[in-house]
Amino acid sequence: MNLTKRVIDSLKPTEKRVEYSDDSLKGFVLRVYPSGRKSFMIRYRIGRASKRYAIGDFGKWTLEQARKEAVELLRLASKGEDPAQTRRDDREVPTFGQFAERYLVHASGKISLKDDQNKLNLRLIPAWGNRPVNTITERDVRRMIASVKSDGRAIATCNRYLALIKTMFNFFIHEKIIDANPAERVKIEQENNQRTRWLDEDELGRLFQALEKTSPVSRAAIGLMLFTGARSGSVLSARWADIDMDRKQWRIPFTKGKKSSGQVIPLNDAAMEILESQEDVKIGMYVFPGQKPGAHLTTVKKPWATAIKNAGIEDMKIHDLRHTFASMVLNSGAELYHVQQLLGHKTGAMTQRYAHIKDEALRKASSGIAQVVSLDKARKQKKA
Repeated sequence: MNLTKRVIDSLKPTEKRVEYSDDSLKGFVLRVYPSGRKSFMIRYRIGRASKRYAIGDFGKWTLEQARKEAVELLRLASKGEDPAQTRRDDREVPTFGQFAERYLVHASGKISLKDDQNKLNLRLIPAWGNRPVNTITERDVRRMIASVKSDGRAIATCNRYLALIKTMFNFFIHEKIIDANPAERVKIEQENNQRTRWLDEDELGRLFQALEKTSPVSRAAIGLMLFTGARSGSVLSARWADIDMDRKQWRIPFTKGKKSSGQVIPLNDAAMEILESQEDVKIGMYVFPGQKPGAHLTTVKKPWATAIKNAGIEDMKIHDLRHTFASMVLNSGAELYHVQQLLGHKTGAMTQRYAHIKDEALRKASSGIAQVVSLDKARKQKKA
């Protein structure tokens, strides 16, 4: 019988289970149970032994998917590799999700543990959680990093994901669960941390206008990033318990600079206005609640992309709001030291990228003096 979707749909259950062999692929079989359940499988031989291997139920697997899987399994069987034995071996190996739990216990004292948990929950576990760790390949790792990069994340973020993957699999090698690290040959990319794109006054005006068409919670989160200079991850996971509305302070418990006591950010009037509006619609422990009960907003990628597109702003990433905040602080007359403290930079060297903004502000002030001197000279010449 030539198995097609139409043929499979037409097959009726009988009192006994019945197997239908596919004429176009030898060894590919559909089994129909008295209950009406239909399941794909293969029949093959290892040595003199005849064996069967269940692929999955029709409905969960399309005919095309099952046939493609059967081709690969039959190819392995022709080389003497038993798919059934491989499945039994895989069942003895923990899944990536189980492995992740063990790793987090192992890394419980790590300062960046919260960042690791976020990366696992956001991307790694959804992609690999149910897979035995020994089935994750170098190709899978490269695809994961490419996916992070294609989402517009910075090279530094891609490298942090890669570092976490390498660390986790090295731990599992140490535990003698696997023999090789699939990320070993995947190289980190050169990071350019000196990019300092920021919004000028005209672009800010267009951005605010475009944000009016986004959801209130996304608009508020993006606004708080701009008016505090805080990283997007810190803003999205901000908790009411860490915000003192009376003192106008926000304590971020864990910062990238690895300060155990966290970072305290003074809240200006614009930031307070945003927080007060969020307080009016307060739901749960997070300032920016997510769609799931008890969870916080995890991303503003789509509203951000839509807003900058509608505003006609090019070459602008959400992290550049941090640079915009720094430029506004310096243009207000503050010193580089103040920017260092407000951004939570561990050393002054990290803040030096903004030195030319300060120089430009001083140059403008100096040019004002030059204009006064020039005007005074012109008056003297006129009197003469």
